[in-house]
Amino acid sequence: PRSFTMRTPECTCETFIGIRNWPRSKNQPCGPGEALPMMRPPKCKQNRTLGRGSSHAPTPLGGHCIPIDPFYLTWKAREFGHHTRFIELAGEINNSMPSYVIQRTMEGLNELGKAMRGAKVLVIGLAYKPDVDDFRETPAAEIIKLLFDHGADVTDHDPHVPLFAGMRNYLQYHMHSVPLEEDLLKQSDCVLIVTNHATIDWRLIATHASLVVDSRNAMADLLPINGTYRQA
Repeated sequence: PRSFTMRTPECTCETFIGIRNWPRSKNQPCGPGEALPMMRPPKCKQNRTLGRGSSHAPTPLGGHCIPIDPFYLTWKAREFGHHTRFIELAGEINNSMPSYVIQRTMEGLNELGKAMRGAKVLVIGLAYKPDVDDFRETPAAEIIKLLFDHGADVTDHDPHVPLFAGMRNYLQYHMHSVPLEEDLLKQSDCVLIVTNHATIDWRLIATHASLVVDSRNAMADLLPINGTYRQA
């Protein structure tokens, strides 16, 4: 694709995928031909949509807005003979990320000589973004479904979502948040981080988990951990 220079008032995490020349800062665009590595998004400025800090790929975005509203635009655009391929491609990538997270989880378990079937997987975070109790369109729902489909024994911890009673296509999944304790971590074959709430005791996880699969870069400041660490 042709290179182009793009300026923007602030860097927002939800639009980095697929852009060739992403600005380093407000007044410093990328040079010709430079591309942002897809799995290493920038440390973005806080924005209203995603909450504090940066969004770490690959866990897809959730909530009532980004996973749904752009597709209304694609539908409306077709009425006028326009094709919004970029939006549709972003949606396809977003929707494929839970499967990628599961793949990374299976790889981590295999590394320790364990199978997904029968493995005890502790999911950290059900809300769609940090430090809220909102689980509309949360990617955790699809990740939990895939874990169950692969035969895993799934529990979850989310201080903001004590009860997940399902949503739309996931009404059969009722999850009660369990306390995050040393014994639980030691008994879990894998701790899978889906949402990086600030109130979660990440140091406790780093100390006692045998395997951490981190889709939010939540453990970056605690590496290396005592167990096995895989970034998803």
